[in-house]
Formats: sequence, C-alpha cells, structure tokens
Amino acid sequence: MNTITERLVGWGTFEELASSIKSLTFGELVKLATPILTRYHSDLWHDAQWLEAYLEVNIREGTVWYFAADDSGTAIGTDASYIKQRLNAPASRMWECRVGMDDNRAWYFHATEIGGGGRDYDRRVGHHRS
Repeated sequence: MNTITERLVGWGTFEELASSIKSLTFGELVKLATPILTRYHSDLWHDAQWLEAYLEVNIREGTVWYFAADDSGTAIGTDASYIKQRLNAPASRMWECRVGMDDNRAWYFHATEIGGGGRDYDRRVGHHRS
C-alpha cells in the first residue's frame, strides 16, 4: 500500500493552529484528487466544508476518514463502505486519511491508498466500517 505523509505545521495545539491545520489538510486532499478529477471540481468545496466540521469535533480523539476521487467527482466521510461506492471508474482511487500531532507537537497528514479502479477492496476496507 502506498502511504503519503506530509508535515502540515508545528509546534502547537489544535486550538492554536486550527486554521492552518484545516486548510493545509484540505490542500493535501486537493493534491490527491487533482491528477484524477476531470469534472465536478465543485465536489471539493463540499469536501472542504465536511473536513472543517469533522476536524473541529474529532481532532482530539484522533481522526480517520476516507477520501475517494474519480474522473467525475470526489467523496469524503467516515463510512468506508459508502465511500467505496465511488470507485466505479478505472481511474478511481481511495485513501484512508489521518491528521495527528507527533511528540514534538508538529502536525502531520497521512494518506494510505486502500483502493482504486476495479481492484477488490472488500478484504481491505470492510473492517473499517463506522
């Protein structure tokens, strides 16, 4: 599995850095979707709204969400089986995403590709249902 780790910002609490953490995390999702997405880029606006609300509530308990992109849009959420439904096109891809702080109080984004374009995802994704 392909995992991407990007340092977002450091050194501080979520309360101190919330705006930067949320916007930089969204930027990472845009980078994931850009090579794939050819239509309905407006989906990213809805993804940004969802992400902002999700991080605001869940950052303290730990974050895990799923993001998928294909040529005609994106999907985001915590239910992997629902997001998996977006994987119809051959160019589709899906990631398990996390944001967290390390021991030095730096914030990181992690995305692990868990599916895409016609592969069998059930054994990898089925246990992540929320």
